[in-house]
Amino acid sequence: MALGPGIGTAIGAAAGAGLGAISGAAQNLQKQDDAFRSYVQEAAESQLAQRDSDITSGSSIAAGRETDLISFSTLFKDRGVAQDYLKGLVDMANTTPFLYDDLTAMSKTLATYGYGAEGILPVLRTIGDAGAALSMSTSDMSMVAQALGRMRSSNKTTLEYINILNDRGIGAVGMLAEAKGKSQGEIYDMISKGQIAGTEAVEIILQALTDSFAGSMREQSRTFSGLSSTLEGMEQEMQNAYGEGYNEARNKGLQDQIDWLSGKKGEAQEEANRAIGAWQASLENAKEESIRKAVDDAMETGDYQKAKAAGDAAEMGRILMQAKVKGMNEYNASDGAQEALAAEKALVDGIRADAAMNEDYWDAGYERGQWFSKGVAAGIADGMKLAANATAIQSSWEAFGGGGNNSYFDIDPGRFAVGLNRVPYDNFPALLHEGERVLTASQARAEERGGPTVQVTVTGNSFYGSDAAMEDRVAQKVAREVARAVQLGL
Repeated sequence: MALGPGIGTAIGAAAGAGLGAISGAAQNLQKQDDAFRSYVQEAAESQLAQRDSDITSGSSIAAGRETDLISFSTLFKDRGVAQDYLKGLVDMANTTPFLYDDLTAMSKTLATYGYGAEGILPVLRTIGDAGAALSMSTSDMSMVAQALGRMRSSNKTTLEYINILNDRGIGAVGMLAEAKGKSQGEIYDMISKGQIAGTEAVEIILQALTDSFAGSMREQSRTFSGLSSTLEGMEQEMQNAYGEGYNEARNKGLQDQIDWLSGKKGEAQEEANRAIGAWQASLENAKEESIRKAVDDAMETGDYQKAKAAGDAAEMGRILMQAKVKGMNEYNASDGAQEALAAEKALVDGIRADAAMNEDYWDAGYERGQWFSKGVAAGIADGMKLAANATAIQSSWEAFGGGGNNSYFDIDPGRFAVGLNRVPYDNFPALLHEGERVLTASQARAEERGGPTVQVTVTGNSFYGSDAAMEDRVAQKVAREVARAVQLGL
Protein backbone atom coordinates (compact mmCIF):
# COMPACT_ATOMS: atom_id res chain seq x y z
CA MET A 1 0.00 0.00 0.00
CA ALA A 2 1.40 3.36 -0.97
CA LEU A 3 0.73 6.40 1.18
CA GLY A 4 0.69 9.98 -0.03
CA PRO A 5 3.30 12.50 1.08
CA GLY A 6 1.06 14.11 3.69
CA ILE A 7 -0.11 10.79 5.13
CA GLY A 8 3.44 9.38 5.23
CA THR A 9 4.69 12.40 7.05
CA ALA A 10 1.78 12.19 9.48
CA ILE A 11 2.46 8.51 10.16
CA GLY A 12 6.15 9.26 10.81
CA ALA A 13 5.28 12.08 13.17
CA ALA A 14 2.55 10.06 14.92
CA ALA A 15 4.83 7.06 15.34
CA GLY A 16 7.56 9.25 16.74
CA ALA A 17 5.14 10.91 19.13
CA GLY A 18 3.77 7.53 20.18
CA LEU A 19 7.23 6.13 20.83
CA GLY A 20 8.13 9.26 22.76
CA ALA A 21 4.98 8.97 24.87
CA ILE A 22 5.70 5.31 25.57
CA SER A 23 9.28 6.12 26.56
CA GLY A 24 8.22 9.07 28.71
CA ALA A 25 5.54 7.05 30.45
CA ALA A 26 8.04 4.28 31.15
CA GLN A 27 10.48 6.77 32.65
CA ASN A 28 7.76 8.27 34.85
CA LEU A 29 6.70 4.81 36.02
CA GLN A 30 10.33 4.00 36.82
CA LYS A 31 10.66 7.15 38.92
CA GLN A 32 7.44 6.33 40.76
CA ASP A 33 8.63 2.78 41.33
CA ASP A 34 11.96 4.07 42.68
CA ALA A 35 10.09 6.37 45.05
CA PHE A 36 7.88 3.48 46.18
CA ARG A 37 10.87 1.22 46.86
CA SER A 38 12.59 4.00 48.80
CA TYR A 39 9.44 4.56 50.85
CA VAL A 40 9.14 0.87 51.71
CA GLN A 41 12.81 0.62 52.66
CA GLU A 42 12.79 3.79 54.74
CA ALA A 43 9.55 2.78 56.50
CA ALA A 44 10.85 -0.69 57.36
CA GLU A 45 14.29 0.54 58.44
CA SER A 46 12.83 3.35 60.55
CA GLN A 47 10.60 0.90 62.39
CA LEU A 48 13.50 -1.47 63.03
CA ALA A 49 15.70 1.42 64.16
CA GLN A 50 12.96 2.70 66.48
CA ARG A 51 12.56 -0.74 68.00
CA ASP A 52 16.30 -1.06 68.61
CA SER A 53 16.39 2.45 70.09
CA ASP A 54 13.44 1.69 72.38
CA ILE A 55 15.06 -1.52 73.59
CA THR A 56 18.34 0.28 74.28
CA SER A 57 16.57 3.09 76.14
CA GLY A 58 14.30 0.64 77.92
CA SER A 59 17.24 -1.46 79.06
CA SER A 60 18.80 1.64 80.60
CA ILE A 61 15.51 2.64 82.28
CA ALA A 62 14.93 -0.86 83.66
CA ALA A 63 18.51 -1.04 84.94
CA GLY A 64 18.05 2.32 86.69
CA ARG A 65 14.83 1.13 88.33
CA GLU A 66 16.55 -2.02 89.47
CA THR A 67 19.11 0.21 91.18
CA ASP A 68 16.29 2.34 92.62
CA LEU A 69 14.78 -0.76 94.20
CA ILE A 70 18.06 -1.54 95.91
CA SER A 71 18.41 2.07 97.07
CA PHE A 72 14.86 2.37 98.48
CA SER A 73 15.09 -1.10 100.03
CA THR A 74 18.07 0.23 101.96
CA LEU A 75 16.30 3.49 102.90
CA PHE A 76 13.08 1.75 104.00
CA LYS A 77 14.88 -1.35 105.30
CA ASP A 78 12.30 -3.54 103.55
CA ARG A 79 12.33 -4.70 99.93
CA GLY A 80 8.58 -5.34 99.81
CA VAL A 81 7.83 -1.84 101.12
CA ALA A 82 10.24 -0.42 98.54
CA GLN A 83 8.53 -2.33 95.71
CA ASP A 84 5.08 -1.08 96.73
CA TYR A 85 6.35 2.47 97.09
CA LEU A 86 7.98 2.51 93.65
CA LYS A 87 4.78 1.16 92.07
CA GLY A 88 2.92 4.08 93.65
CA LEU A 89 5.56 6.41 92.31
CA VAL A 90 5.04 5.04 88.77
CA ASP A 91 1.27 5.60 89.10
CA MET A 92 1.89 9.16 90.27
CA ALA A 93 4.27 9.82 87.38
CA ASN A 94 1.66 8.52 84.91
CA THR A 95 -1.08 10.80 86.23
CA THR A 96 0.86 14.03 86.85
CA PRO A 97 3.09 16.29 84.77
CA PHE A 98 6.16 14.88 86.54
CA LEU A 99 8.43 12.09 85.35
CA TYR A 100 9.42 9.04 87.35
CA ASP A 101 13.07 10.10 87.66
CA ASP A 102 12.05 13.51 89.03
CA LEU A 103 9.87 11.91 91.69
CA THR A 104 12.50 9.37 92.71
CA ALA A 105 15.06 12.14 93.18
CA MET A 106 12.73 14.08 95.49
CA SER A 107 11.71 10.86 97.25
CA LYS A 108 15.32 10.02 98.06
CA THR A 109 15.79 13.52 99.47
CA LEU A 110 12.77 13.17 101.76
CA ALA A 111 13.68 9.61 102.77
CA THR A 112 17.19 10.77 103.65
CA TYR A 113 15.72 13.30 106.08
CA GLY A 114 13.63 10.75 107.92
CA TYR A 115 10.34 10.49 106.00
CA GLY A 116 8.96 6.95 105.79
CA ALA A 117 7.40 5.27 102.78
CA GLU A 118 3.87 6.08 103.95
CA GLY A 119 4.63 9.78 104.40
CA ILE A 120 6.61 10.63 101.27
CA LEU A 121 3.89 10.41 98.60
CA PRO A 122 1.53 12.86 100.38
CA VAL A 123 4.41 15.34 100.80
CA LEU A 124 5.37 14.86 97.14
CA ARG A 125 1.81 15.62 96.07
CA THR A 126 1.75 18.74 98.19
CA ILE A 127 5.10 19.94 96.82
CA GLY A 128 4.01 18.98 93.30
CA ASP A 129 0.78 20.97 93.60
CA ALA A 130 2.72 23.99 94.86
CA GLY A 131 5.28 23.59 92.08
CA ALA A 132 2.56 23.38 89.44
CA ALA A 133 0.78 26.47 90.78
CA LEU A 134 3.98 28.51 91.16
CA SER A 135 5.64 27.30 87.91
CA MET A 136 8.62 25.76 89.71
CA SER A 137 11.19 23.70 87.90
CA THR A 138 12.06 20.19 89.02
CA SER A 139 15.23 21.48 90.66
CA ASP A 140 13.18 24.13 92.51
CA MET A 141 10.87 21.47 93.90
CA SER A 142 13.86 19.36 94.90
CA MET A 143 15.22 22.34 96.84
CA VAL A 144 11.84 22.81 98.58
CA ALA A 145 11.82 19.12 99.56
CA GLN A 146 15.39 19.45 100.80
CA ALA A 147 14.59 22.53 102.93
CA LEU A 148 11.53 20.89 104.49
CA GLY A 149 13.47 17.69 105.08
CA ARG A 150 16.32 19.52 106.85
CA MET A 151 13.92 21.45 109.08
CA ARG A 152 12.12 18.24 110.00
CA SER A 153 15.23 16.12 110.63
CA SER A 154 17.06 18.84 112.60
CA ASN A 155 13.87 20.07 114.29
CA LYS A 156 15.12 23.61 113.72
CA THR A 157 13.54 26.45 111.78
CA THR A 158 16.25 28.72 110.40
CA LEU A 159 16.25 31.65 107.98
CA GLU A 160 18.48 29.62 105.67
CA TYR A 161 15.72 27.03 105.14
CA ILE A 162 12.91 29.61 105.17
CA ASN A 163 14.65 31.71 102.51
CA ILE A 164 14.88 28.68 100.21
CA LEU A 165 11.07 28.52 100.31
CA ASN A 166 10.59 32.29 100.05
CA ASP A 167 12.89 32.47 96.98
CA ARG A 168 10.59 30.02 95.17
CA GLY A 169 7.33 31.84 95.84
CA ILE A 170 6.31 30.04 99.05
CA GLY A 171 5.53 32.66 101.71
CA ALA A 172 6.64 30.50 104.61
CA VAL A 173 6.92 33.38 107.12
CA GLY A 174 3.37 34.52 106.34
CA MET A 175 2.10 30.96 106.74
CA LEU A 176 3.74 30.67 110.15
CA ALA A 177 2.45 34.11 111.19
CA GLU A 178 -1.13 33.24 110.26
CA ALA A 179 -0.99 29.88 112.04
CA LYS A 180 0.43 31.37 115.24
CA GLY A 181 -1.51 34.64 115.21
CA LYS A 182 1.68 36.68 115.07
CA SER A 183 3.01 39.37 112.78
CA GLN A 184 5.70 38.47 110.29
CA GLY A 185 8.17 40.62 112.25
CA GLU A 186 7.44 38.62 115.38
CA ILE A 187 7.92 35.37 113.43
CA TYR A 188 11.33 36.53 112.19
CA ASP A 189 12.27 37.33 115.78
CA MET A 190 11.09 33.90 116.97
CA ILE A 191 13.05 32.19 114.18
CA SER A 192 16.23 34.05 115.09
CA LYS A 193 15.81 32.99 118.72
CA GLY A 194 15.11 29.34 117.78
CA GLN A 195 11.63 29.43 119.28
CA ILE A 196 9.87 27.59 116.41
CA ALA A 197 10.50 23.83 116.18
CA GLY A 198 11.36 22.50 112.74
CA THR A 199 8.77 19.73 112.80
CA GLU A 200 6.05 22.22 113.76
CA ALA A 201 7.06 24.63 111.00
CA VAL A 202 7.04 21.85 108.38
CA GLU A 203 3.54 20.73 109.38
CA ILE A 204 2.22 24.32 109.24
CA ILE A 205 3.83 25.00 105.84
CA LEU A 206 2.64 21.71 104.28
CA GLN A 207 -0.91 22.29 105.50
CA ALA A 208 -0.89 25.83 104.14
CA LEU A 209 0.40 24.57 100.78
CA THR A 210 -2.34 21.93 100.68
CA ASP A 211 -5.02 24.49 101.47
CA SER A 212 -3.73 26.90 98.83
CA PHE A 213 -2.67 24.67 95.92
CA ALA A 214 -4.42 21.29 96.19
CA GLY A 215 -5.39 19.97 92.72
CA SER A 216 -2.94 22.19 90.81
CA MET A 217 -1.08 19.18 89.37
CA ARG A 218 -4.34 17.77 88.05
CA GLU A 219 -5.14 21.09 86.39
CA GLN A 220 -1.67 21.37 84.90
CA SER A 221 -1.80 17.79 83.66
CA ARG A 222 -4.63 18.86 81.31
CA THR A 223 -2.57 21.55 79.61
CA PHE A 224 -0.50 20.92 76.50
CA SER A 225 2.76 20.85 78.43
CA GLY A 226 1.20 18.64 81.10
CA LEU A 227 -0.19 16.20 78.56
CA SER A 228 3.16 16.16 76.75
CA SER A 229 4.92 15.34 80.01
CA THR A 230 2.40 12.62 80.86
CA LEU A 231 2.77 11.14 77.38
CA GLU A 232 6.54 11.16 77.74
CA GLY A 233 6.16 9.29 81.02
CA MET A 234 3.85 6.69 79.44
CA GLU A 235 6.27 6.20 76.57
CA GLN A 236 9.04 5.63 79.11
CA GLU A 237 6.86 2.93 80.67
CA MET A 238 6.55 1.24 77.27
CA GLN A 239 10.31 1.40 76.85
CA ASN A 240 10.77 0.09 80.39
CA ALA A 241 8.67 -2.94 79.46
CA TYR A 242 11.05 -3.59 76.55
CA GLY A 243 13.96 -3.19 78.93
CA GLU A 244 12.61 -5.45 81.66
CA GLY A 245 12.08 -8.26 79.16
CA TYR A 246 15.45 -7.70 77.53
CA ASN A 247 17.44 -7.38 80.77
CA GLU A 248 15.81 -10.39 82.39
CA ALA A 249 16.71 -12.61 79.44
CA ARG A 250 20.08 -10.95 78.85
CA ASN A 251 21.17 -11.43 82.47
CA LYS A 252 21.54 -15.15 81.88
CA GLY A 253 23.76 -14.56 78.87
CA LEU A 254 25.86 -12.05 80.78
CA GLN A 255 26.30 -14.47 83.66
CA ASP A 256 27.20 -17.29 81.27
CA GLN A 257 29.83 -15.06 79.66
CA ILE A 258 31.21 -14.08 83.07
CA ASP A 259 31.37 -17.72 84.15
CA TRP A 260 33.13 -18.66 80.91
CA LEU A 261 35.70 -15.87 81.20
CA SER A 262 36.34 -16.53 84.88
CA GLY A 263 36.64 -20.30 84.53
CA LYS A 264 39.18 -22.65 82.96
CA LYS A 265 38.13 -21.61 79.45
CA GLY A 266 38.80 -18.01 80.36
CA GLU A 267 42.22 -18.92 81.70
CA ALA A 268 42.98 -20.71 78.44
CA GLN A 269 41.83 -17.65 76.50
CA GLU A 270 44.06 -15.42 78.63
CA GLU A 271 47.02 -17.68 77.93
CA ALA A 272 46.30 -17.59 74.19
CA ASN A 273 45.84 -13.81 74.19
CA ARG A 274 49.11 -13.36 76.07
CA ALA A 275 50.97 -15.43 73.48
CA ILE A 276 49.28 -13.68 70.56
CA GLY A 277 50.10 -10.27 72.03
CA ALA A 278 53.76 -11.22 72.49
CA TRP A 279 53.92 -12.50 68.90
CA GLN A 280 52.38 -9.29 67.57
CA ALA A 281 54.88 -7.26 69.57
CA SER A 282 57.76 -9.31 68.15
CA LEU A 283 56.63 -8.43 64.62
CA GLU A 284 56.53 -4.71 65.44
CA ASN A 285 59.96 -4.96 67.09
CA ALA A 286 61.38 -6.73 64.04
CA LYS A 287 59.91 -4.08 61.71
CA GLU A 288 61.43 -1.22 63.70
CA GLU A 289 64.77 -3.03 63.92
CA SER A 290 64.83 -3.57 60.17
CA ILE A 291 64.14 0.12 59.53
CA ARG A 292 66.76 1.23 62.08
CA LYS A 293 69.40 -0.98 60.50
CA ALA A 294 68.61 0.28 57.01
CA VAL A 295 68.87 3.91 58.19
CA ASP A 296 72.17 3.24 60.04
CA ASP A 297 73.62 1.58 56.95
CA ALA A 298 72.50 4.45 54.71
CA MET A 299 74.16 7.04 56.95
CA GLU A 300 77.46 5.21 56.56
CA THR A 301 77.39 5.30 52.76
CA GLY A 302 79.59 7.59 50.74
CA ASP A 303 76.63 9.26 49.09
CA TYR A 304 75.18 10.27 52.43
CA GLN A 305 78.50 11.50 53.77
CA LYS A 306 79.07 13.49 50.60
CA ALA A 307 75.62 15.10 50.85
CA LYS A 308 76.21 15.82 54.53
CA ALA A 309 79.57 17.50 53.81
CA ALA A 310 77.98 19.62 51.10
CA GLY A 311 75.08 20.59 53.37
CA ASP A 312 72.64 19.06 50.86
CA ALA A 313 69.69 18.43 53.21
CA ALA A 314 67.38 17.43 50.35
CA GLU A 315 69.72 14.64 49.25
CA MET A 316 70.24 13.52 52.84
CA GLY A 317 66.47 13.32 53.30
CA ARG A 318 66.03 11.35 50.09
CA ILE A 319 68.66 8.81 51.12
CA LEU A 320 67.11 8.33 54.56
CA MET A 321 63.55 8.01 53.20
CA GLN A 322 64.73 5.47 50.66
CA ALA A 323 66.51 3.60 53.46
CA LYS A 324 63.30 3.48 55.52
CA VAL A 325 61.40 2.02 52.58
CA LYS A 326 64.22 -0.50 52.06
CA GLY A 327 63.99 -1.48 55.72
CA MET A 328 60.25 -1.93 55.41
CA ASN A 329 60.74 -4.04 52.29
CA GLU A 330 63.25 -6.24 54.05
CA TYR A 331 60.88 -6.67 56.96
CA ASN A 332 58.02 -7.62 54.59
CA ALA A 333 60.25 -10.35 53.14
CA SER A 334 61.23 -11.66 56.59
CA ASP A 335 60.02 -14.96 58.01
CA GLY A 336 57.89 -13.25 60.64
CA ALA A 337 56.05 -10.99 58.20
CA GLN A 338 55.52 -13.86 55.77
CA GLU A 339 54.16 -15.99 58.61
CA ALA A 340 51.69 -13.23 59.51
CA LEU A 341 50.64 -12.91 55.86
CA ALA A 342 50.14 -16.67 55.59
CA ALA A 343 47.99 -16.63 58.72
CA GLU A 344 45.78 -13.88 57.28
CA LYS A 345 45.43 -15.77 54.01
CA ALA A 346 44.54 -18.97 55.84
CA LEU A 347 41.90 -17.03 57.81
CA VAL A 348 40.29 -15.74 54.62
CA ASP A 349 40.45 -19.17 52.96
CA GLY A 350 38.90 -20.80 56.01
CA ILE A 351 36.06 -18.27 56.17
CA ARG A 352 35.43 -18.68 52.44
CA ALA A 353 35.34 -22.47 52.65
CA ASP A 354 33.06 -22.48 55.68
CA ALA A 355 30.70 -19.83 54.27
CA ALA A 356 30.40 -21.69 50.98
CA MET A 357 28.87 -24.66 52.78
CA ASN A 358 25.66 -22.81 53.60
CA GLU A 359 24.40 -19.65 51.88
CA ASP A 360 22.45 -18.70 55.01
CA TYR A 361 25.81 -17.81 56.58
CA TRP A 362 26.37 -14.86 54.29
CA ASP A 363 23.40 -13.92 52.10
CA ALA A 364 21.23 -12.16 54.70
CA GLY A 365 22.29 -8.77 53.37
CA TYR A 366 21.60 -9.83 49.78
CA GLU A 367 18.19 -11.18 50.71
CA ARG A 368 17.34 -7.96 52.53
CA GLY A 369 18.39 -5.99 49.46
CA GLN A 370 16.13 -8.14 47.31
CA TRP A 371 13.17 -7.40 49.59
CA PHE A 372 13.69 -3.68 49.17
CA SER A 373 14.20 -3.96 45.39
CA LYS A 374 10.55 -4.90 44.86
CA GLY A 375 8.43 -2.05 43.58
CA VAL A 376 4.78 -1.04 43.36
CA ALA A 377 3.79 -4.02 41.26
CA ALA A 378 5.05 -6.43 43.92
CA GLY A 379 3.15 -4.56 46.63
CA ILE A 380 -0.08 -4.59 44.62
CA ALA A 381 0.41 -8.24 43.75
CA ASP A 382 1.00 -9.18 47.38
CA GLY A 383 -2.16 -7.40 48.49
CA MET A 384 -4.30 -8.81 45.72
CA LYS A 385 -3.02 -12.33 46.21
CA LEU A 386 -3.69 -12.18 49.92
CA ALA A 387 -7.18 -10.74 49.44
CA ALA A 388 -8.88 -11.50 46.13
CA ASN A 389 -6.78 -14.04 44.25
CA ALA A 390 -6.64 -16.51 47.12
CA THR A 391 -10.42 -16.66 47.23
CA ALA A 392 -10.75 -16.82 43.45
CA ILE A 393 -8.22 -19.62 43.08
CA GLN A 394 -9.86 -21.57 45.87
CA SER A 395 -13.21 -21.21 44.14
CA SER A 396 -11.71 -22.30 40.82
CA TRP A 397 -10.12 -25.32 42.39
CA GLU A 398 -13.39 -26.32 44.02
CA ALA A 399 -15.21 -25.78 40.71
CA PHE A 400 -12.83 -28.28 39.16
CA GLY A 401 -13.90 -30.81 41.73
CA GLY A 402 -10.74 -30.38 43.76
CA GLY A 403 -8.62 -31.49 40.85
CA GLY A 404 -10.61 -34.57 39.93
CA ASN A 405 -12.53 -35.42 36.79
CA ASN A 406 -15.90 -34.00 37.95
CA SER A 407 -15.12 -30.54 36.64
CA TYR A 408 -15.94 -28.03 33.93
CA PHE A 409 -13.45 -29.31 31.35
CA ASP A 410 -12.48 -32.69 32.75
CA ILE A 411 -8.96 -31.34 33.15
CA ASP A 412 -6.80 -31.76 36.23
CA PRO A 413 -5.52 -28.21 36.90
CA GLY A 414 -2.47 -29.47 38.75
CA ARG A 415 -0.62 -31.32 35.93
CA PHE A 416 0.63 -29.44 32.84
CA ALA A 417 4.26 -30.45 32.69
CA VAL A 418 4.28 -30.08 28.90
CA GLY A 419 2.35 -26.80 28.89
CA LEU A 420 -1.21 -25.66 28.25
CA ASN A 421 -2.32 -24.22 24.93
CA ARG A 422 -5.05 -22.05 26.36
CA VAL A 423 -6.15 -20.99 29.85
CA PRO A 424 -9.84 -22.04 29.90
CA TYR A 425 -11.25 -19.39 32.29
CA ASP A 426 -10.38 -16.53 34.65
CA ASN A 427 -8.52 -17.26 37.91
CA PHE A 428 -7.35 -20.62 36.58
CA PRO A 429 -5.07 -22.18 39.24
CA ALA A 430 -1.56 -23.11 38.11
CA LEU A 431 1.73 -24.04 39.75
CA LEU A 432 4.54 -22.59 37.65
CA HIS A 433 8.21 -23.54 37.55
CA GLU A 434 11.35 -21.46 37.29
CA GLY A 435 12.21 -20.62 33.70
CA GLU A 436 8.66 -21.01 32.35
CA ARG A 437 6.91 -18.14 30.62
CA VAL A 438 3.30 -16.94 30.75
CA LEU A 439 1.97 -14.74 27.92
CA THR A 440 -0.74 -12.12 28.10
CA ALA A 441 -3.86 -12.68 26.04
CA SER A 442 -2.74 -10.18 23.39
CA GLN A 443 0.70 -11.76 23.17
CA ALA A 444 -0.86 -15.22 22.86
CA ARG A 445 -3.13 -14.07 20.02
CA ALA A 446 -0.18 -12.48 18.24
CA GLU A 447 1.81 -15.69 18.58
CA GLU A 448 -1.09 -17.75 17.22
CA ARG A 449 -1.08 -15.48 14.15
CA GLY A 450 2.62 -16.04 13.78
CA GLY A 451 3.43 -12.72 15.39
CA PRO A 452 2.08 -9.27 14.65
CA THR A 453 2.29 -8.24 11.00
CA VAL A 454 2.93 -4.59 10.43
CA GLN A 455 3.68 -3.11 7.00
CA VAL A 456 4.76 0.49 6.74
CA THR A 457 5.58 2.28 3.50
CA VAL A 458 7.16 5.70 3.76
CA THR A 459 6.83 7.89 0.66
CA GLY A 460 6.97 11.53 -0.10
CA ASN A 461 9.48 12.29 2.65
CA SER A 462 12.73 14.04 2.01
CA PHE A 463 15.83 12.44 3.62
CA TYR A 464 19.04 14.30 3.24
CA GLY A 465 22.26 12.45 2.73
CA SER A 466 23.65 9.78 0.45
CA ASP A 467 22.01 6.77 2.13
CA ALA A 468 19.32 5.64 -0.29
CA ALA A 469 18.13 2.87 2.07
CA MET A 470 17.26 5.27 4.88
CA GLU A 471 13.56 5.22 3.96
CA ASP A 472 13.44 1.43 4.42
CA ARG A 473 15.30 1.59 7.72
CA VAL A 474 12.92 4.24 9.05
CA ALA A 475 9.92 2.12 8.06
CA GLN A 476 11.44 -0.99 9.67
CA LYS A 477 12.14 0.89 12.90
CA VAL A 478 8.58 2.18 13.08
CA ALA A 479 7.20 -1.29 12.34
CA ARG A 480 9.31 -2.89 15.07
CA GLU A 481 8.20 -0.38 17.69
CA VAL A 482 4.55 -0.68 16.69
CA ALA A 483 4.77 -4.49 16.81
CA ARG A 484 6.36 -4.31 20.25
CA ALA A 485 3.58 -2.03 21.45
CA VAL A 486 0.99 -4.48 20.12
CA GLN A 487 2.66 -7.40 21.89
CA LEU A 488 2.76 -5.49 25.16
CA GLY A 489 -0.87 -4.48 24.80
CA LEU A 490 0.01 -0.76 24.76
